[in-house]
Amino acid sequence: MIVHPSTGFGTGHHATTRLCLRALQIQPIQGRHVTDVGTGSAVLAITAAKLNAASVMAIENDLDAASAGRSNIAVNGVGAVMTFLVGNVRTVVTRPASCVLASLSGALLTNSARSIARCPEPGGILIVSGLTMQEESRVVHALEPIVWVDERLYEGNWVALVVKTRYRENLPHSTSRPGDVTSPFLEPF
Repeated sequence: MIVHPSTGFGTGHHATTRLCLRALQIQPIQGRHVTDVGTGSAVLAITAAKLNAASVMAIENDLDAASAGRSNIAVNGVGAVMTFLVGNVRTVVTRPASCVLASLSGALLTNSARSIARCPEPGGILIVSGLTMQEESRVVHALEPIVWVDERLYEGNWVALVVKTRYRENLPHSTSRPGDVTSPFLEPF
């Protein structure tokens, strides 16, 4: 994988990215739909595409990171299965995915738990990282009404959680398909 980092987002060598990659590589995503929330330089989205996901939706709200992510997607030749969305997970409308990746900060995961947890399809997987061991209980508490923790991965002080959908009642969702224009910022790659 070739990755050109932007000024705010790196090459994927951080522990939180490694934890997500470790969890992602054992998920059954071949032929399935994947969403990467806060894609940054698109390392996780590119990996999902290279693991033969049917489609990958990459969501990023930082314009510099979005530019770097698009560039990395192009240089890695995975644009055919990618859709890139510049926007915030709280306001975008996407198709529920089989696997959702969210490597953010503990605070963002806690504050956006409901929005992030609406992204997986029923029975889908959500992999979250970017939280420290000190933030783990707060993030789990925010997610538990919506999903249940299936696995916990640790590297140093960093944590990744693999969670599964508990129920879908009262969670906002959409029936849009990858490539549907649901926002003025949604662009097929």
